[in-house]
Amino acid sequence: MKRITAVLCAVLLVGLMLTACGGGKYADSKYLGKWSATKAEYAGIEMGVEEILGGEFSFTLDESGKVTLKVVDEEETGKWEETDNGIIFDDDDKMTFEDKDGVLVMDYQGVTLTFEKAE
Repeated sequence: MKRITAVLCAVLLVGLMLTACGGGKYADSKYLGKWSATKAEYAGIEMGVEEILGGEFSFTLDESGKVTLKVVDEEETGKWEETDNGIIFDDDDKMTFEDKDGVLVMDYQGVTLTFEKAE
């Protein structure tokens, strides 16, 4: 019994060490952190995001592939993936963000939203 306990403890310890040292799926991604919508454009007219939505539109990406999306007073979580040219939120409604010179751009129903990374 002591031997089984010792083996289980060793396995658990190695698992914890690998988890702590290895980081998450996207530990080195340049997209990690909080991104906020800074401008919205529709039919060539640029407007503030708060003017259109009445509040904040932001998301936070973590290294495990989890995204926390905040639109005005609503908050949801989901999964994100890094692509060759940006990121995708992979839930019921796929949202695609294209990396354009360090900002992320999303087109949604004719509105182009630009997101900048928070410092």
